Amino acid sequence: TDLLRSAFYRGYMKPRKCEHAIGLCFWSGERLACVITVMRSGPQGEARVPEMNLLRRFYAEFDIALRRIRSLEREHSARAAFETFLRRLPLPTMLLRWSLRLAYQNKAAREFCLAWREGPHASRLMKATPATAPVPDEILDGCRRLKRRWENASGVNAEQPTIEQESFHHAKWHQLQVTISITHLSTVGLTPPDFFVQCQETRVPGAPAITEENTRLGHYVRLT
Repeated sequence: TDLLRSAFYRGYMKPRKCEHAIGLCFWSGERLACVITVMRSGPQGEARVPEMNLLRRFYAEFDIALRRIRSLEREHSARAAFETFLRRLPLPTMLLRWSLRLAYQNKAAREFCLAWREGPHASRLMKATPATAPVPDEILDGCRRLKRRWENASGVNAEQPTIEQESFHHAKWHQLQVTISITHLSTVGLTPPDFFVQCQETRVPGAPAITEENTRLGHYVRLT
């Protein structure tokens, strides 16, 4: 203990002309997760009893904040892993915020948006970029419809509505299908949900009627 105190003094306190320190230790089970150190100069002197009592009261607030940071880190890691997984799938996938701002879109989704705008044949001769393949208005309108239904079903005393979804096809190229779901990806209950958009070309041109058996992505996109 004395050796650690001496090393801490030489490494951190002395260059900052500090002589006193108070450490708040935060644990995750039996593992030390974080230490918050308050350092004081010689003229400031050691912490007095009222100051120590104040730190003890703040300890619980710091602990809550650190747990929230860990939760956000886990959520961020889960989203990053989820996005990495989706990039490897041929299924076009997008995530839109409650404000309809695009939060995530894989390469297949950009190509789908271009096909929705230009047609399946013409889009194959073009490069899908955010400029050439914006989110189609029909998809944004579908999100707005779901948003209105969600807000109408959500009241101060109402239970949280169940997750809804809406599916529709392109008006001209009927093989292009979109499914929009409302889902909570955040761990904070007060935050609004997100729109999870799955796109699919349900049959190739000239194919027979649409069935689950002859969908282009119906089988292997569901493999775990």
